[in-house]
Amino acid sequence: MQHRSTTVICTVLAVAATIVQPRADDFQFNEKQKASKYLGTFQKWLETDAEATKARDAVLCVGSSSMRGWKTIKQDLAPLNVIHRGFGGSTMSEVVLFQDFFLRYEARTILIYEGDNDLNSLNYAPASFIAACKTFCDAVWALRPDTKFYFICIKPSPSRASKWKHQQAGNKLLQEFAADNANVVYIDVATPMLGDNGKPKPEIFVKDNLHMNSAGYVLWKKAVRDALIDK
Repeated sequence: MQHRSTTVICTVLAVAATIVQPRADDFQFNEKQKASKYLGTFQKWLETDAEATKARDAVLCVGSSSMRGWKTIKQDLAPLNVIHRGFGGSTMSEVVLFQDFFLRYEARTILIYEGDNDLNSLNYAPASFIAACKTFCDAVWALRPDTKFYFICIKPSPSRASKWKHQQAGNKLLQEFAADNANVVYIDVATPMLGDNGKPKPEIFVKDNLHMNSAGYVLWKKAVRDALIDK
């Protein structure tokens, strides 16, 4: 009889522990997130997130298609533990939309590439882009004040040459944000991507003249490693 009571008590305690301990698959998307075209991508990540969210020593890599297309990022940033979370076509505002999803990750280093799509529109103010960056950083810092952010600057590209001055204004504000915050680092990938004529090097882009080929990512690898690892 005593053995049976002990078994029941242990079972109850086990169930209680299961209820109070949050799991990655307990995350619930809100209505705005459900309406996003990226919902499917986030749902797939959710299925594999159980271990990734707890990796404090990891580098959470977030961004648009240039981040998503960095297929060799894990090798390029070795020996760092990279969590690759790029979603093509995204903007910083969409990172903010899913910020509660990203807040689940305990990574103390976050690498971000956004702004390319945000400032592709001349009607979107550079100040709005930086405001979105700050909103996301503040949300993370409220939970983990020691988190360090590395922002890859907006890259130049032949297809968006007419928007480059507008994007440069965003880069300037991003530099100022980093200069004012010890936990924010600005990574300049624009300088090595420009030729002596001040224009983007055509040989580092694929046919669409927007996205990079492997030669372009070699330049990113050096700039990002210099910031994150080879200081």
